[in-house]
Amino acid sequence: MMTSPSPSFARVAIGPLLLAGVLGVAAVGCGTTDEASRETLPPLVTTTSSTVPVVTDPNEGKVEFYEIKPGEGLGQIALAFEVPLQSIIDLNNIENPDNVPAGLIIQIPTDVVLITELPEVTTTLPE
Repeated sequence: MMTSPSPSFARVAIGPLLLAGVLGVAAVGCGTTDEASRETLPPLVTTTSSTVPVVTDPNEGKVEFYEIKPGEGLGQIALAFEVPLQSIIDLNNIENPDNVPAGLIIQIPTDVVLITELPEVTTTLPE
C-alpha cells in the first residue's frame, strides 16, 4: 500500500522551490537593461569645514617699538633687529639719523627681510 506524503513533507519539499522562484522574480524585477545603469558612478567629493582660524605668523599684525638707550645708534639697532637702516629712518620720520636722543621710542619695521648676500646667479646676463 502506498501512502501519500504527509502535509508537512509537502511543505518542506515545496518551500525551497517556492523560495527560489520568489528570489528569481525579485532579481529580475530589480534589474534593468538600461546602459546608464552599467556606467561607473563618479567619485564622491567630500568637504570639511573648520571653525579654528589658521594662523600663519603669530606676530602678524603686531607692532614693535624700541626705546633707544644711551650710546646706541640707529645702525646698531638696525643690525640687532635685522632690518634695513633706511626702513627705520623712513618709518619713524627721522630727519637726522646721526643725532637720535637716548629715550626716543622708535617703531621697528616688521615683515622686512634683510638680505645680506647677493643670490647666486643661475643665468648669464647679456654683455
